[in-house]
Amino acid sequence: MDSIIHGEVFDRRSEIPLPELSNEKVFPAKGRVKAVFDPSMKWQLIEEYGVGSFEEQPDGSLLFEHEYSDDEGLISWMLSCRDKVTVIDPESVRDKLYEIACDMAEKYATAVSEAEPCGAFERREKNHGKQSADDN
Repeated sequence: MDSIIHGEVFDRRSEIPLPELSNEKVFPAKGRVKAVFDPSMKWQLIEEYGVGSFEEQPDGSLLFEHEYSDDEGLISWMLSCRDKVTVIDPESVRDKLYEIACDMAEKYATAVSEAEPCGAFERREKNHGKQSADDN
């Protein structure tokens, strides 16, 4: 192994074009979502979708319109926004969110006593840690 033996000379290949990897190509839009967000979600919308992604309404709510690529991703995101968003369109996503909310309410209804309806439970959670005048 004192020397290197060169074999055939290979012709240089032509440049291979890079694939188109834009979001539009990789995640093509399936549809357009239209939703109304609570004003408290303003910075999240700006951070994720930009300043032009919503229109501030006279009541302070934020009308959001954007393309989405799949229902499951959109539904997961909407659920992560909790009660701070109301989907207007598409109706299929509204229906699925309603179905999920009903299933969750049914599942957790057994965890909360019948004597404590949803509104009472919500008020108790919001006031957790605060003493009322009756407690003194």
